[in-house]
Order: sequence, then C-alpha cells, then structure tokens
Amino acid sequence: MTDKNTHTLLADWQRRTRQLSESHPNRIQLWEDRVYEDLNLLETLFYRLASSSKSPSREVAPYFAGMASIAVTIAGVRGTIFPRDMSTAPNKPSHSFPVSFFIQIKDTVRSNGWCPLAIKRFLEPSIILLEYASTCEPSIYHGAECTEEACTRNTINATGYKPQHTTECPSAYAYTIPPKSGVYDLLQRGRIPVIQRQPNGTLCVRDASETPYVAISEVWVDGLGGTTEKGLPTCQIERLAKLVHALLPGGAFWMDSLCVPEVRAMRKQAIRQMGRTYADASAVLVTDAGIRCYSRSSALEDVALGVLTSGWMQRLWTLQEGLLAKKLIFELSDGFASLDSFFPDPAMQWANPLLSQCLSKLYHFTRRHNQRLLSIPGARTEFIDLVRFLFGRWTSKPEDETIAVCGLLNVDPITLFDIEPLERLKTLLIQVGRLPSDIVFMDCPKMEVPGFRWAPKSLMRSDFRVGHECRAVCTAEGLDAEYHCARFAQVVIPAGITGKLLIQFDDQGAATKVLDGAIGRLDVSYACNVVLLEKDLKNGKTWMKGALGLLDTTGLSECDQGTNLRRDCEYLGRAMFIPLTNRALEKRVAEKPRSAIVIEATLEKLRVLVR
Repeated sequence: MTDKNTHTLLADWQRRTRQLSESHPNRIQLWEDRVYEDLNLLETLFYRLASSSKSPSREVAPYFAGMASIAVTIAGVRGTIFPRDMSTAPNKPSHSFPVSFFIQIKDTVRSNGWCPLAIKRFLEPSIILLEYASTCEPSIYHGAECTEEACTRNTINATGYKPQHTTECPSAYAYTIPPKSGVYDLLQRGRIPVIQRQPNGTLCVRDASETPYVAISEVWVDGLGGTTEKGLPTCQIERLAKLVHALLPGGAFWMDSLCVPEVRAMRKQAIRQMGRTYADASAVLVTDAGIRCYSRSSALEDVALGVLTSGWMQRLWTLQEGLLAKKLIFELSDGFASLDSFFPDPAMQWANPLLSQCLSKLYHFTRRHNQRLLSIPGARTEFIDLVRFLFGRWTSKPEDETIAVCGLLNVDPITLFDIEPLERLKTLLIQVGRLPSDIVFMDCPKMEVPGFRWAPKSLMRSDFRVGHECRAVCTAEGLDAEYHCARFAQVVIPAGITGKLLIQFDDQGAATKVLDGAIGRLDVSYACNVVLLEKDLKNGKTWMKGALGLLDTTGLSECDQGTNLRRDCEYLGRAMFIPLTNRALEKRVAEKPRSAIVIEATLEKLRVLVR
C-alpha cells in the first residue's frame, strides 16, 4: 500500500463531488455521511487491534501507518471536498490512531534529530506531522541526552550562566549596561521602562507610556539571558536594535535581560507589570535560533513546524509573551514573518492537511482565539486552555510557574511572591476559583497539602486532557463539585497490593454493569467506599477515568450557598476503568483470585468536597 497517488485521487474525488452536488445535491450528504462512517470504523478497528495481544509486528506496522496516513489526509481535506463543512479555524486532527502502530516512524523521526519532547507534544498526536518529520531534519539537532520529559538542549543551568556573543563579534569582552537608576525609578513609580540605543552606542531608558516599543521574546539558551545590572554583550544589543529599527523606526524595545533587575524588590515590580508590558507593545518579536534558520522563501508548513518544535515553544515564560501580543512576529534568516501571515484563506488551509494541523496548534496565539472569556473576567485565556498550553513547557526555576501565568489569568503576581513555592499553585487555584471538575482525574504528580491532594503539583507536567466546563469551585478547604459516583460498603485495600478493583452494579439502566479498575501499589493500606467517575455510565464509554475516595458517611456539611448539601470526600488516588461483562468478571476472578477485589455498588450523583 502506498500514498504516492493520493494527491491525484483526491483531486479526482473533489471533481466528482462537485459534479454530484450540481446534478444531485441531495445525494452529496449521503456520500459525506458514508465517508465519516468509514473513517470512524477504521479508527475503531485500529484501537481494537492495539488493545489486543495481536498488535502489528514491526514488519506489518508500516501498512497500518499507510492506512492511517491516508485516512487522516481524507479527514483533513474534507472542507475542500464538502465545502459546507469548511471553517475559518485551522483543521485539528479529527481522527487519531494508536502510537504503538507507528514505532518505526517515531524511531526514524528521533534518529533524524527531532527533540523527543517536541515529538511527544506535537508530532505523536498527528500521523501526518510524524510522517513528514521522518522525511526531514530539524533546524537544530537534538542528541540522545534529550528525553520526552525534558529537553536538555533548551534547559540552562542558571549557576555559572554567561550570555553569548554573536559569531561576528570582534570583541568578546564588550558589554553594555542600561542606566539602572532609570530602570529602578520607573519601576518604583509603577511604570514600564524601555530601552533606546543611541547613535554612540549608549543606552537610555524611556517611559513606555511615552514611547512606542517592541517587546522581545527570547530564550536564554541562545545566549540572551541577563539582568539590568549585568547587561548584555554589546554585539547582541546592536543586533537587536537593528531588528527593532526595521520593525519600528525610532521606537524603543523591552526585553527581560535589560529591563528586569536582579534586586528582588525591583524584580517583583517588573514581573508584576510584565503582562501589561507585552500587551501594550506595538509588536512582540520572537528571536529563536531554531526559527531563525528558516527564510521568507521557506515553505509555510516548514516554518510553522519549526515554530512548533522550537525552544521558544518549550519555555514557560514565552507562553505569556506570545499570548498577550497584539502582533506576534518571528525573526527569520532574511527578515520577518508575522503569525497572521501563517494563516492563508480557509480553502488553502483545508487543502493542505500538513499546514492545517501545524496551524491548529498555533491558533491560540492569534487574537481570533477565545475572544469571549466567561469564567475569568479580564483574563487572556481560560484555565482549561492554560493547562493545555503549559503541557511540556519548562523553566530552570520551577517555583516561577504560577508567577509566569498570573497575567494570563488576571491574577496579581504580587500576591504569590512572598508565599512558599509549594503553596503558590494552591493559592492560584483558589484565586481562579472555577475549575473543571475532572481536574481530580488528571494523570500527574499530586500535591501533598491537606485539602489539595487531588490537585496537580505542577501544570507543566500535568495531563492536558481536561474538560471544557468549569463547574467546580476551588476553596481553601478543597474542591466543591458534583460527580457521578459508585458507592459501596467500605473496603480496605492492603498495602503493597497491585490488583483489580471490580465494581458490580445493580440494574439501574446503565449500559455498563461491571467496571474493571487497576489498583496501584501503595506503601500503606487505605479504606475506600466511593469511586468518583468522569462520566455517567449510561454514556457507554469504552474506558473511563475514576478517582478512589473515602466518603464521610457520618453527616453532611452545609456549604455557604443556600441549603444545597455536600459530603466530604478524602481523595485517595486515580484509576482507569474499563467496562466488563459479568462473564468476563468471573474469568478475571478465576485467573487471579488473590488480587481481585469484587464489590457491589450503586450509582449516585453527589455533591462532594474533595479534600
């Protein structure tokens, strides 16, 4: 099987659908429905094969990869085949396939030098992007030291860090430092200091409210890290000043390496205003060594893929810098490319699945994304979107995580500076208030703080798959939310056991009668009498997230809002459940009777305070 003639076949398909829509418009819908049905059947078949013991061998796997690639391409171009489905937003992958089928392709991509973290974040979810990356090399090679959890190349060691000079620099010792008294004075008055380079090479400090400026978004691994007191190599400042002049003649520029002091009190003031700094800039200029390898003549999909897999996309602070920009501009080898120029007309996007899937992952940086925010007044992004955007990003100072995203959630970072780092995310969650109730099901390390054992320890290393509705309320006592629950008589899970929790339900109209959940090994035994479920069992999902808990059965606690009552629930841990038949249940118990815990439960919808 080959996809060599896919382009010709798709063009012929488009011609025939247009002819049919003109001669028999009522039949085009039937054709479209049949296409979607076939794609869904293929996707279901792949997942069934992946879950069976007969997954494809390395010899057979390429054929499955070819089928998946063709299927995703067909799904991706549906807007041009059936124009009534075309939207202005980039087309996200509508069908996914098990990564286990594409191990060989993934190995090729890795051997080509692509960063494992970027592969996991952006390429793995799309067979089209993964296949394309297997045919080319990244602009910057990543060696064996990089992993799916962290990119060694893009992570610096702050101890002993030194800025780098440009390759053309005639003097490796020349540094330029801005007048720190001017920076301090403006920060103390609640103003934003910006920099202008004078013809004689000196720097002067201006008030951003009186001078148009460009905010520079850089990554320190490229040698541009520093503080107001230390400055930067003169050659780097000259290079940046020329870029700014090309974008905004006569304008100033702001960058953290010159405008954020090392002195703690001044640093706090600068960071407090950082959200406004990027939001008020005439433009935000991204300078990244990997992106700079592309030119204005490079294929648009190559530039977009280069941005996606760049060091700039992996850093914590650059998320805010990109999202708040009025106009986001990327430095290329021979000029600039604005983010808006990445988005051609919808017909062109839909006709190019590779480009469309790249752009779908950059769409949140555009002003067209999330223009109406309901849950957090004044915020730039919703909390649920922030979780997705933060996944896979990192910083050399993990304690800065919450401070770096305050501006996006309309939270004053000054309230977090003097709090112990381990308490900062808890405080931020309380200030945000409304959260998705399925945050308790996230697959990630959890806090060890009383009342918040359900909460992620870090959003940068959390499961990014959370729901769209923020119906839960985070309080100082815990998470107030409603869940579909499986309630049962209290059982004690022995310490050190790894086994199965098999939950049987009486006949309550649910499609699922038995849930099979894996129990992880814990060092201590624990009592459990409830499982909070992600969805109602009547939905008939093939798998479901759950959270084990200990429900307080001694009484009800009355919340502050009216007479609606809730129960306290101690969070114990998460588990994945799959539906079983009663016959399969009997087989599981017979195979491993010692590790199978069978319980009878009832289904209820309860309001609980998860602690």
